[in-house]
Amino acid sequence: MKYLKCFQGCVISVTGIDFEKRETVKKVVERNGGVYEKNLVQGRTTHLIAASTEGRKYKHAVDWGLPVVSETWISDCVERGVCLSTRRYDVKELEKQEEERRRKQMEEEESRKKEESLEREEDEKEDENELYG
Repeated sequence: MKYLKCFQGCVISVTGIDFEKRETVKKVVERNGGVYEKNLVQGRTTHLIAASTEGRKYKHAVDWGLPVVSETWISDCVERGVCLSTRRYDVKELEKQEEERRRKQMEEEESRKKEESLEREEDEKEDENELYG
């Protein structure tokens, strides 16, 4: 199989990702022209793949102005055969979007429960009225 060189010039490190996925990222990056670096090295590392916005590597990458992206960035780059912009894959933004989605979901659930409770109360009042006339 012929591999593309979509990570040519990229030095990629990871954080918060289990060993098996790290090995996969390493293979994919190297097969596609990039360098996998276990350690985050200022002035050398170009991208950090992160599972969350926590940890030393994440903090340093942000302080150094490096793009910190989700694993999806890797697979999408390979799928398209080019090194894609990191903007859509920013881990901090993705976490914010997920938090907002969860918040909305919880609000909808609370609203649904309130409606059900009101309906039950109304049904009980109707039953009482029928019973006691």
